[in-house]
Amino acid sequence: MDFQVVVLAGGTCKKLLPLVSKDVPKALLPVANRPVLSYVLEQLELSNLKDLIVVVEGEDAAFCVGGWISNAYVDRLHVKKSFPRSSLFCCLSQSTREWDLKAESVSE
Repeated sequence: MDFQVVVLAGGTCKKLLPLVSKDVPKALLPVANRPVLSYVLEQLELSNLKDLIVVVEGEDAAFCVGGWISNAYVDRLHVKKSFPRSSLFCCLSQSTREWDLKAESVSE
């Protein structure tokens, strides 16, 4: 049975200023000198779960996270990044039912 994983990666948050910015969304905040998202993606890769949807709130954050994933996990994971038009909950239900989802393939 093939599984597809949905990773909720958030976006930016005013509560975390000045740690987050337009260039550094929450998913890319460093923890022990690595983006926090890298720990999740590494565990998924070790579990042989390589077909992912990464949901990011906001186009700027999605661009940053997608670019980082493309560089860090090239040829290792098949990832689609998506950013919701409204809330993360709506995007998750859209992702799982393949409704009106704005998604781009980051890595083939």
